[in-house]
Amino acid sequence: NMQPMPLKKRRFYFYVLSLVFFLAIPVLIFYESGYRLGDSFNFVKTGGIYIYSPESGSEIYLNGDKIEETGFFLKDFFVDDLKPGKYSVLISKEKFWPWAKNVTIKEGMVAEAIAFLIPKDPEGETVPKNIEEANPAETETSGKTATTKKKPEANPEYLRILSLFEEEKINKEKVVKSNTLAKNPADESPATSSPEKTEEYIYEKVSPRGKVGLWREGNQILAKWLKSDRSLPYYFCEGNNENCREIIAIFNSASVVRSLDFYPGRDDVVVIAVENGIFAIEIDSRKTQNFQPIYKGVDPYFIIDGNTFYVKDKDAIIKIKI
Repeated sequence: NMQPMPLKKRRFYFYVLSLVFFLAIPVLIFYESGYRLGDSFNFVKTGGIYIYSPESGSEIYLNGDKIEETGFFLKDFFVDDLKPGKYSVLISKEKFWPWAKNVTIKEGMVAEAIAFLIPKDPEGETVPKNIEEANPAETETSGKTATTKKKPEANPEYLRILSLFEEEKINKEKVVKSNTLAKNPADESPATSSPEKTEEYIYEKVSPRGKVGLWREGNQILAKWLKSDRSLPYYFCEGNNENCREIIAIFNSASVVRSLDFYPGRDDVVVIAVENGIFAIEIDSRKTQNFQPIYKGVDPYFIIDGNTFYVKDKDAIIKIKI
């Protein structure tokens, strides 16, 4: 038969367990409040990352580990309970260019990683310059009806798109000229003019929801946050709402930027035509500032209508659906 534990020993275990319980309570409270033990053995408040990918079937990696895959409806995820520090986010999908971002998590803060994915081989078709129609001839040869071609007729769609390019060119020249005069008026030399006088500028493009305005100074592309009813978004800041600026330089090109616009449906992604290609570049300058190709050719210009890119490269017009 088992002998009952002596009273003195039972009291000892009771006091030890009570002490452990009372010592554990603060730890549990800290844990439930979002605190973790840091590298310096101090308690630090955790943060999180909000991650979004526009494409279903995207694989999301955090520090090299796959954490999620987007579905048809669920395309955004929130990862919480992350210790403060630097994290790498990678979003990839087959046949799309990958998107990567280095994100810094600070105590009690939520960082954002909102991707854009461009197809590596987007669907495109050439818009014919002319329409050719084959018609039966009036004579027959060897019992078969011969066919001849009418004189080619101009394709109305080609002419319509061409006129849009002409309108875009005129508008761009007008805006650039107006902004040059605003920056360097007759009574003010370039050395004394102020780049902060953006209220005098005409924005060459305004984002779909009217939040961001774009204009150029030479080959430099600048953006301004146009809304005053809320704080600046993360892509106008260097970190988690740190060093935020209402006006930022997006891109400084060594070559002439021929075309400029916002990516369809995005306030934070800009499309440019420079050198022999058309590229999408994000406003978010946190490393890496993603820069993805849409089209490679010879000397392309572009205009955007809905989700369709019309590219004019020499005499050819190509229609690309994204």
